[in-house]
Formats: sequence, structure tokens, C-alpha cells
Amino acid sequence: KLENVVVISGSDTCPANIADIIERSNKCIRSVISVDGQNSDLQAGLSVRRLVTELRDTGATAFVVALPSDDPGLSLRVLGCLYPLDRAIYVSPDDYMLLVSKVPYDNLLSEPLVDISRSSLSDSIVSMKRASDVAGALVSLLLAAPVIGVLALAIKFKSPGPVFYSQERIGYHRKPFKIYKLRTMTVNAESSGPALSSDNDPRVTNVGRFMRKYRLDELPNLWNVLRGDMSLVGPRPEREYFLGQLRLRAPHCALLHQVRPGLTSLGMVKFGYASTVDDMLARMKYDLLYIQNISVSLDLKVIFYTVRTIFRGEGK
Repeated sequence: KLENVVVISGSDTCPANIADIIERSNKCIRSVISVDGQNSDLQAGLSVRRLVTELRDTGATAFVVALPSDDPGLSLRVLGCLYPLDRAIYVSPDDYMLLVSKVPYDNLLSEPLVDISRSSLSDSIVSMKRASDVAGALVSLLLAAPVIGVLALAIKFKSPGPVFYSQERIGYHRKPFKIYKLRTMTVNAESSGPALSSDNDPRVTNVGRFMRKYRLDELPNLWNVLRGDMSLVGPRPEREYFLGQLRLRAPHCALLHQVRPGLTSLGMVKFGYASTVDDMLARMKYDLLYIQNISVSLDLKVIFYTVRTIFRGEGK
């Protein structure tokens, strides 16, 4: 597949060598941008937006990063600029990557440039996962309907306000969607602005506290799974307000949007709910690990441990 690429190289990297590699990879160079570790725009965390704007305006469909290996910090800062652009990012695998990573290589006529911006899911895995999501969500929703009905009556009688509530979250390929839940907080709980829930949160109602303990408030998420907004297993979706804070500290969080968000996740099983942005950062490591190792068997394990957590009442 022919792509127009922007090459991002270090000041001591030979553009001619890069050009040879790209030519053998059946890609066209649109421009070359040289950066170095002394660039103040790259040293300051917020100033990288200037570079992002410049790269977005190039019209390139992909980027090739060819930076010197003796400054890994520079590479991370540059990659942090590129991930939010949601375009292909190619690097040339070194010996360490070849030893510890799964490097996909299916074109014998091209250079082994590795796209680190995309998950390596096969079409069969994606189709199988979606089919199991639909079947699992449909059966679960039918079984959960009486429970949802009882909880809806309890919410209605115990606190004023609607039974259900919806909230915009960011999902697959950064597409916003409305997530549906049973209401666990008082009406206008976020009148002062977006805020994450915490232990002993005074905004949570008595019925809401019971539902959160057994994660029953998330049963309507099954409708989101049927609609295709979510999957049974995948990174939990967050609001743009908190994702904006997360991107400033960990730009590679953009990788979470390579798959559909989930009703449950490896991060939820291993870490639990996130009450702060620091918690989100810690949980994200597990979600990225899930994306790199995604499989039907792993989904089944996550679902098993999620069900165990529900029956033990270990939710927040």
C-alpha cells in the first residue's frame, strides 16, 4: 500500500539512508523534519502542540521515526506528539524489539518497518470477538432484565430523579458515544464540574452504594455492547475531560482507542476503579498489555474474574 510519509529524524541521522529504506518499503516521502534533544519545543511538555500542528498540516498519511537510539527520551517525546494524530507510525525494529516483541512482517518485498500505532489483530479475531460480544450481551441482557427492573424501582422510590443516566464517553477510534447506566448518585452530582467517584463519596445514594459494590449499575452497558459502542472486554471508556489530562502525562494513551472499550477490562480486574488521574495511569498499563495480547481465551479469563469480583461484592 502506497503511503505519503513524513520522516522525523535526528540531526545526526542520514536522510539518504532513510530515503533508501522508505523507497524499498513502497512509500513516498512527503517531507523530512529534523529534531534534536536541545529543541525547547520538545523539552517542554505543553509546547509539543506546536509540532503536532505542524505535522497535522502536512497531509501525510504516516510517519517514519528514525531518531538516534542514544536519546530514548527524545523518541518518547516525539512519539507522544504523533499518537494523538491517529496515523500510522513506523519505526525500524532494533535487536531488543526483535527479541522481546511480536514484530509482524508479512511483506517480503519491503523493509521491516513496524507500525507501532496499530494493534496486530487479525480479521478473524476481530470478527470472532464481535460475534461473541453480540451473543454474550444478548443472553446477559435477557437474564439481567428482571434485576434491572427491580433496581429501577428501588432507585425510583429511594431518591428523586431519573432511573437511568447517560454520559458521553470516548470509544473506538476516538468516536464519542453515550454510555448508559443505572443512576447511583444524587441529581446534579457534578454541578461543580466533572469529578471522579471516590471511597465514601457523599454524592452516592444508599441504593447506588449497593449497586456499585456488586457493579450492578453497569448492567445497562450491555445495551452499548449490542449497539457496537462497546465490547464485553476492553479498556473502560473515559470522558474527554479526563482523557485530556491523561494525554498530557501519557500521550500513548491514544493506543487505548484501537479496540472497542469494554464493560469490563484487565485493568478493572487487576487494578479496579480509578479515583484519580494517577489511578488511570496505573490502570492503563494493564489495558495496553491486554491490547497487545488480546484473544478469546484472555477475554474469558477476564470475564471469569469479573464475575468472581461481582459475587464477592468487591466493587467500589
